[in-house]
Amino acid sequence: MNRENVITLFEKLSGLSEDEGREYLFLCDEAMEHLVSIAATTESSSGQQEMAAAARAYYRYVLLSMTDGSGAVKVGEVSVHPNKDRLFYAERLYREALAQLKGYIGEDFVFKGI
Repeated sequence: MNRENVITLFEKLSGLSEDEGREYLFLCDEAMEHLVSIAATTESSSGQQEMAAAARAYYRYVLLSMTDGSGAVKVGEVSVHPNKDRLFYAERLYREALAQLKGYIGEDFVFKGI
Protein backbone atom coordinates (compact mmCIF):
# COMPACT_ATOMS: atom_id res chain seq x y z
CA MET A 1 0.00 0.00 0.00
CA ASN A 2 1.44 3.34 -1.05
CA ARG A 3 1.21 6.03 1.66
CA GLU A 4 1.28 8.95 -0.80
CA ASN A 5 -1.64 7.49 -2.76
CA VAL A 6 -3.66 7.12 0.44
CA ILE A 7 -2.91 10.72 1.42
CA THR A 8 -3.83 12.01 -2.03
CA LEU A 9 -7.13 10.10 -1.99
CA PHE A 10 -7.86 11.38 1.52
CA GLU A 11 -7.25 14.97 0.38
CA LYS A 12 -9.64 14.50 -2.53
CA LEU A 13 -12.34 12.98 -0.34
CA SER A 14 -12.02 15.66 2.33
CA GLY A 15 -11.61 18.60 -0.05
CA LEU A 16 -8.50 19.68 1.84
CA SER A 17 -5.51 21.26 0.15
CA GLU A 18 -2.21 19.41 0.18
CA ASP A 19 -0.94 21.49 3.11
CA GLU A 20 -4.17 21.07 5.09
CA GLY A 21 -4.29 17.35 4.34
CA ARG A 22 -0.78 16.83 5.67
CA GLU A 23 -2.01 17.90 9.11
CA TYR A 24 -4.06 14.68 9.18
CA LEU A 25 -1.31 12.24 8.23
CA PHE A 26 -1.89 10.44 11.52
CA LEU A 27 -5.38 9.45 10.33
CA CYS A 28 -4.01 8.02 7.10
CA ASP A 29 -1.24 6.15 8.93
CA GLU A 30 -3.71 4.68 11.43
CA ALA A 31 -6.05 3.63 8.63
CA MET A 32 -3.24 1.90 6.75
CA GLU A 33 -2.06 0.10 9.90
CA HIS A 34 -5.62 -1.02 10.64
CA LEU A 35 -6.17 -2.48 7.17
CA VAL A 36 -2.82 -4.26 7.24
CA SER A 37 -3.70 -5.73 10.65
CA ILE A 38 -7.03 -7.17 9.44
CA ALA A 39 -5.83 -8.28 6.02
CA ALA A 40 -6.15 -12.01 5.53
CA THR A 41 -3.99 -11.80 2.43
CA THR A 42 -2.09 -9.23 0.41
CA GLU A 43 -3.40 -10.48 -2.93
CA SER A 44 -6.01 -7.76 -3.44
CA SER A 45 -5.06 -4.84 -5.58
CA SER A 46 -3.28 -2.17 -3.63
CA GLY A 47 -5.66 0.36 -5.22
CA GLN A 48 -8.58 -1.17 -3.34
CA GLN A 49 -6.63 -1.19 -0.10
CA GLU A 50 -5.54 2.42 -0.60
CA MET A 51 -9.13 3.49 -1.25
CA ALA A 52 -10.32 1.67 1.87
CA ALA A 53 -7.56 3.31 3.94
CA ALA A 54 -8.39 6.76 2.55
CA ALA A 55 -12.10 6.19 3.20
CA ARG A 56 -11.37 5.15 6.80
CA ALA A 57 -9.16 8.20 7.31
CA TYR A 58 -11.89 10.43 5.84
CA TYR A 59 -14.56 8.86 8.06
CA ARG A 60 -12.42 9.49 11.13
CA TYR A 61 -11.68 13.03 9.91
CA VAL A 62 -15.42 13.75 9.70
CA LEU A 63 -15.91 12.36 13.21
CA LEU A 64 -13.05 14.53 14.44
CA SER A 65 -14.38 17.64 12.73
CA MET A 66 -17.80 17.13 14.32
CA THR A 67 -16.33 17.50 17.79
CA ASP A 68 -15.37 21.14 17.30
CA GLY A 69 -19.02 22.21 16.94
CA SER A 70 -18.36 24.41 13.93
CA GLY A 71 -21.33 24.93 11.67
CA ALA A 72 -23.92 23.85 14.20
CA VAL A 73 -26.69 26.39 14.70
CA LYS A 74 -29.30 26.31 17.45
CA VAL A 75 -32.22 28.69 17.67
CA GLY A 76 -34.66 27.86 20.45
CA GLU A 77 -35.53 24.19 20.13
CA VAL A 78 -34.39 23.91 16.51
CA SER A 79 -30.83 22.87 15.79
CA VAL A 80 -29.12 22.27 12.48
CA HIS A 81 -26.04 20.06 12.16
CA PRO A 82 -24.70 20.20 8.60
CA ASN A 83 -22.18 17.44 9.33
CA LYS A 84 -24.85 14.78 9.96
CA ASP A 85 -25.27 13.89 6.27
CA ARG A 86 -21.54 14.13 5.76
CA LEU A 87 -20.98 11.59 8.53
CA PHE A 88 -23.57 9.24 7.03
CA TYR A 89 -21.93 9.34 3.60
CA ALA A 90 -18.41 9.04 5.01
CA GLU A 91 -19.41 5.92 6.92
CA ARG A 92 -21.16 4.50 3.86
CA LEU A 93 -18.10 5.14 1.69
CA TYR A 94 -15.89 3.35 4.20
CA ARG A 95 -18.23 0.35 4.45
CA GLU A 96 -18.44 0.08 0.66
CA ALA A 97 -14.66 0.27 0.34
CA LEU A 98 -14.35 -2.56 2.87
CA ALA A 99 -16.96 -4.57 0.98
CA GLN A 100 -14.74 -4.33 -2.11
CA LEU A 101 -12.03 -6.09 -0.09
CA LYS A 102 -14.32 -8.94 0.94
CA GLY A 103 -12.36 -12.15 0.89
CA TYR A 104 -9.12 -10.26 1.36
CA ILE A 105 -9.72 -9.19 4.95
CA GLY A 106 -10.29 -11.41 7.95
CA GLU A 107 -13.81 -11.89 9.17
CA ASP A 108 -14.82 -10.41 12.53
CA PHE A 109 -15.79 -13.78 14.01
CA VAL A 110 -16.66 -14.12 17.66
CA PHE A 111 -17.44 -17.52 19.17
CA LYS A 112 -20.16 -17.07 21.76
CA GLY A 113 -20.80 -20.68 22.68
CA ILE A 114 -22.88 -23.65 21.73
